[in-house]
Amino acid sequence: MTVGLGAQQQYAPDGVKIDDAGNPQYSTFSLCAIDPATGQSGAAVTTRVPFVGRAVPHVRAGVGAVCTQASTVVEYGPRGLDLIAKGVEPKEVLAQLLATDDNRESRQVGVIDMKGRSAAHTGKNNGNWAGSRQGKNYTVQANIMVGPEVVDAVATTFEASDGTGLPLAERMILALEAGYAKGGDRRWGNLQSAAIKVADPNDPGRGNDHITLAIEVGENENPVAEMKRIYYTTGRRLGYRSFSRIEGPDIIELHRMLNEIGYWRPSVGTFPETPRPVTPAFTREYGTFNDDTIAAVDRFRKDRGLDYQGDAPGLVDARFIAALRSAYFDVKKGGSKPTSKSVTHASGSFDVKMTPAADANGNFGRMTASKQYHGDLDATAAGEMLTAMTDVKDSAGYVAVERITGTLHGKRGSFVLQHDGLMNRGAQHLTVAVVPDSATGELAGLLGTMTIVIAPDGKHFYEFDYTLPASK
Repeated sequence: MTVGLGAQQQYAPDGVKIDDAGNPQYSTFSLCAIDPATGQSGAAVTTRVPFVGRAVPHVRAGVGAVCTQASTVVEYGPRGLDLIAKGVEPKEVLAQLLATDDNRESRQVGVIDMKGRSAAHTGKNNGNWAGSRQGKNYTVQANIMVGPEVVDAVATTFEASDGTGLPLAERMILALEAGYAKGGDRRWGNLQSAAIKVADPNDPGRGNDHITLAIEVGENENPVAEMKRIYYTTGRRLGYRSFSRIEGPDIIELHRMLNEIGYWRPSVGTFPETPRPVTPAFTREYGTFNDDTIAAVDRFRKDRGLDYQGDAPGLVDARFIAALRSAYFDVKKGGSKPTSKSVTHASGSFDVKMTPAADANGNFGRMTASKQYHGDLDATAAGEMLTAMTDVKDSAGYVAVERITGTLHGKRGSFVLQHDGLMNRGAQHLTVAVVPDSATGELAGLLGTMTIVIAPDGKHFYEFDYTLPASK
């Protein structure tokens, strides 16, 4: 008896199954979509075959998107886009692509143009379940699915995000995620992949290809989740991390060390002992990572040669901590405090007299201010302040400008400071900076930021980090 053996399954070098004609077998579900508001077009796909991004999704800026799958003819992607670019409607695009294709019943293709017109072809020989659904600015197509609920979930989720302002890429990824959650491709146990491409006529991309986003997850046990993670993380989208106000004992320790070596609020003098238990007021004043901290950290990093291109502002990493502890130990053992090599630091105290204006109106106020600065800045100042009070305790805001005239480390001139302050139920944020090109005399070209510290006894102190042109 002779036993006939079936033809052995063929594979491409990347592990994808191919048919006798060499066509890759990307049974899958995909989404083609556009965003009329931005002019973007996108194609997203996931399957239980590796490296799906190499074959299925195709986009072109200002033209549209094509997904070619099942018994995949990759060339249908660029050819379909060429036809759309010539003004051919999606239904006719499919008719022309498949007109001479003897295996058209094994193909599945989705097409959309920038007018939102869409169409899909699902051949009769596609694996069950297979089908498609079109709606406003999208087409979703699928084969070898667990059922029509996959396509319905993709479509419903994409429609639900319409008009929300979410980027097209995010809408498409969330839609694929919904389909995947319904079971997606029913070939459980196989390798999986996912990909998304978005074209944008307003973004030249790389090499002027106008591809604003291209993510391919070549193989992963949950490729859609991984694609979402990559998109959220690289795009810094809300949800890629957990965060809250940074405060606590480690920040108190950071401030204590920076203060001891002269980088954070040296006018405070001896850093106060931490109360037990730590009070909310002490944490707000000494244990919150804020703009003052960032300025001190950045100045220390620069002085120690730790400022590398691309570092985030206020970066506290292992190298920084090692250098800070070394400097702190040196000072505690009797060594001299390090001096800044790039930014000059001035400190001292000031007296202030505020005079309310007669035209104050309810919660809005206007004041004139006169100041006398002492210390490294020996000067007088005159300014005006606008305030906004609220009915909530410790919530308020103010803006102010002041012209300071006198000497700064012996150099005479004047300059303008701009204040921008907010208090949110006790949490304070204050920015005080030199107005560019406002300085005169020997201080011409002055730039800098000032930190204001109000001691528990009501006395006012300042910390001023500034730069002057070399000739000054």
